[in-house]
Amino acid sequence: MAAVEKQFGERALGDLPRDGWRKAFYKAPLLAWRTGMRRLLPPVMACITTRGRKSGLPRHTMVEHYPFGGKYYVVSGWQEKPQWVQNLLADPTVTLQSSWGKPFYGTASRLQDDDTMKRVFKGMHNSPMWVPWLAANGIEDNADDFITKKDRVYIFQITPTGDAELPPLKADLIWVTGLTVLGLVLLVLGLLRKQKG
Repeated sequence: MAAVEKQFGERALGDLPRDGWRKAFYKAPLLAWRTGMRRLLPPVMACITTRGRKSGLPRHTMVEHYPFGGKYYVVSGWQEKPQWVQNLLADPTVTLQSSWGKPFYGTASRLQDDDTMKRVFKGMHNSPMWVPWLAANGIEDNADDFITKKDRVYIFQITPTGDAELPPLKADLIWVTGLTVLGLVLLVLGLLRKQKG
């Protein structure tokens, strides 16, 4: 555990990013999604759509997701603090889109069942942030301690409903990618023309 603390600091994930470069860093995958580059994201990434608890509007956030037994599981890195968690606690209706799959419509519930927690604990070890996340929450890297301290963990199980209540996130900025590619092609052609001349 000392190596994790040395590498990631006392709190592996730090405070919830509210502004500045860290917030932009966490929002970057959403921009990639909207510009049509979602397939470049790691397969564990997914876009979760929740209903804003104040506005009632669809809200999109990138999360890590894990499929087990026909259901999906998503983890909050900052317990109950993120807006998407607050939205789920107020209204459990969700749409989940993996970077490679079709939208999955369902209902989210906070995971508390010990048997499922144990299974999820084993499955989530694939994430490179799993051990630092456990350390940040004061949880040892074993299933027993994980279950004992489950009150510190916000993992949601998404059960399919098939009801498409919340719209999936669209690639509405795909034109930006096309414009960028066109600009790069024109730049390369200009440089080649300059070299010849």
